[in-house]
Formats: sequence, C-alpha cells, structure tokens
Amino acid sequence: FPADVNAVTYGDPVESPQVEFPEVVPIWVGGKALCTGTLIQQQVVLTAAHCVYGESGPFQISIGATSLNSGSLINVDATWYHPRYDASFNQNDIALLHLKTSANVSRLGVLPNANLKTLGKKFLIVGWGRDQNGSITGKLHRLTLNDQALAARKDFKGAFNPKTMIGAGRYFADEILYGGGCTGDSGGPLYQGAVGASKTIVGLTSFGARGCTVYKPTIFTRVDFYVKKINQGIQ
Repeated sequence: FPADVNAVTYGDPVESPQVEFPEVVPIWVGGKALCTGTLIQQQVVLTAAHCVYGESGPFQISIGATSLNSGSLINVDATWYHPRYDASFNQNDIALLHLKTSANVSRLGVLPNANLKTLGKKFLIVGWGRDQNGSITGKLHRLTLNDQALAARKDFKGAFNPKTMIGAGRYFADEILYGGGCTGDSGGPLYQGAVGASKTIVGLTSFGARGCTVYKPTIFTRVDFYVKKINQGIQ
C-alpha cells in the first residue's frame, strides 16, 4: 500500500451518521475494516483504487451504522478501478464497488460537473478511519478543511498534480499540525463547502504522509476530472 490515509485526524464525531451521512459507508475486505466509500447510486459505491487493487476480497459495505460494528452488511458482487491506476505514484486513484442488493439509503453523494471551474476554498472530509492517535474510535468523523494546494506542492513536489488531485487540510498554526485524513478514511468523500448539507463529492481521500502524520496536508483524487471515466466504469 502507498502511504494510506486512515481516519480523520482532529475531527469531530458525527452523532447521527445514518441521518447526516447515510451514504458514507465503511468498506470491509475479508472481514476487516479497510476503507470508506460513498454511495452515488443505491448499488454503486465510489472509493479509491488503492482500496481495491491487489485485494482478493470478499468486499462488503455496511449501511445504517451508528458505529463501525453496527449496521447491516451488503456484499459486493463486482469491482472496477481506473485502468491507468498507478500504485507507486498514487495516480488515477479511483474505484467503484457494485452491491449485490440495493442500499436504500435516504441520501446519495452527487458527482460534480466535469471539469468543475472552481472547487471553492472550504471542504468537508467525512470518514470512518483512525484518529490522530491511530485509534479506531468506531465513530464516523468529519472536519472542515481548507484548500492547501500550495503546501501540497511544497510537501509532495511532483507527486502532487493539481489537475487530478486536491490538496486540503485544516492547519492549526499554533501547533503546526494539519487535521485531515488517516488510515481507514481512504476512498471517503471530500465534500464541497464546509456545511454538512452538501452532497457534491469533489475529492476522494487518497494519500498523505506515512502513518497519518499530521505535518502535511492530505491529498485527494479530484473527482470532476474523472466524471466521464466513472460513468464508463458504472456501465
């Protein structure tokens, strides 16, 4: 695995995940929690390629969960990832899971328009991953992030491509730390704007510094670049 992102660091727990973010689901591989994904159709989950690539499965998601070990499991009967996914450089880190039965959730994530002109300056990361202490709290967490494209370019050099990626994080200047993604958040959504009501998925949690270090921003797959490819993948 590349430097995976686990869970939201310095995030706030979501008290009623099945009400606020029923579409944000934990993905289990071989019975272990691995990643986060977003339902964009009742039988289609959008996530990161590094969650799927090289994994034999079986894959499952859980819906209606208030904590990681609650909710009901749905089996995945097909997976797709970007044909040009490159694990060593984290390029084209995007994948889809097809569910055996409908999730019937009350809200779905929405794909942005292709080549979204402006991403905005504020984002919301939501994920089931680990916190800044490496613990799985079992709760869904969220955190408002800011655009960190400049810091991403500085920290990740040529590995950061602004055409296909978003750099974002919540910078705590006094502490010189970033809040963002960590292990288990991988593949989870970065929503447009800071308010919880937005359904537009502009990014997917892709990579960060190893071990969820909090000294660098988190890098997200830029979804608007891949809308056409996602729709092909769904077919």
